[in-house]
Parts: sequence; structure tokens; C-alpha cells
Amino acid sequence: MQAGSEAPGSSAVVLQHRDDAPGGVLVDVLAAAGFSSTTVRVDRGEPLPDPASITFAVTLGRDGAVDEWGAEWVDTELEWLRHADRAGTAVLGVGFGAQALALALGGGVQRASRARHGWVWISSSDPGWISPGPWLAWQEDVIRLPPKARLLAQDPVGPQAYMRNGHLGVQFHP
Repeated sequence: MQAGSEAPGSSAVVLQHRDDAPGGVLVDVLAAAGFSSTTVRVDRGEPLPDPASITFAVTLGRDGAVDEWGAEWVDTELEWLRHADRAGTAVLGVGFGAQALALALGGGVQRASRARHGWVWISSSDPGWISPGPWLAWQEDVIRLPPKARLLAQDPVGPQAYMRNGHLGVQFHP
């Protein structure tokens, strides 16, 4: 999404999952692009907005894989992401958020053959979306792409970025 491409009054929601992983610069980028944004602590049970009432959502990271938690809030977020997809609300998933988005869209998450901690080299099939090169990663899991998802970037272990229905998932940390 290009800065300034949205009409004034567009709204976004940032789904935060831990105290030390806020939206940070993403919130600033949303504001610069003309979005008003709200942060929701999904892990604390804060209510999520109707996805049809917002233009854009970002679901952020957390320790561990999305399928390890078994917490009610994870199921709530997965259902909300499915609703966002049906409503046509664009979603950016980062780290744990990319895993949640993949699960919600019919993909999966599994344990990686090896962990990736630190800078990893990522190759890109579409440099217009994802630049190749070193990206910061902290992963012990790998995403199985949802049906009809387009792989945008990968490392030797598995997918690092994908797109489907206007949603973007990035396993690494941009």
C-alpha cells in the first residue's frame, strides 16, 4: 500500500499480542498514509472491531508458533481474520501474525527443519514487493502457504513472504 493512496478517514486496526511488541513505526506509517488507527490487545481479550468497518489491519508478532498456543484469544483472532478476508479488509501479518493469517486462509504452520535466529538471506520472486537480501528473523517454524497464495520470498527452510486476496504475510521482521 503506497503512502497517501487511501482517502482521509480510512481506519486501521493493529492487533498486538504482547507488551514489548507494539505497532511502533507501523503506526506512524499508517498515520502518514492518512489512516486513523486503533491498537487492540487480542491476547487480553479486548474487543475487535467489525472488519467491514475498517480498511486495513496489521497483526503483529509474539513468541512461539500460532498453533502452539491453544488459547481462546488465538481462535478469536483466526475467526476475525477469516471475517476480514470475507469483508475485503486488507491484512498485513508479521511473524506470528503471518502464521495466523496463513492458518485463517487455509494454510498451516509446522516446525522448521532448523531454527533461524538473526539475519537470514531471503530470495525474492517479486522484488517489487519484497527486496531480496538479509532480513531479521526469529523463527523455529515454517508457514505452509494457503491455497492460491502467491509466494513472494523464501529462505532455504521455507516461505518468508506470501500474498493472497490482497493480504500480505511476512514471516521475517521488516
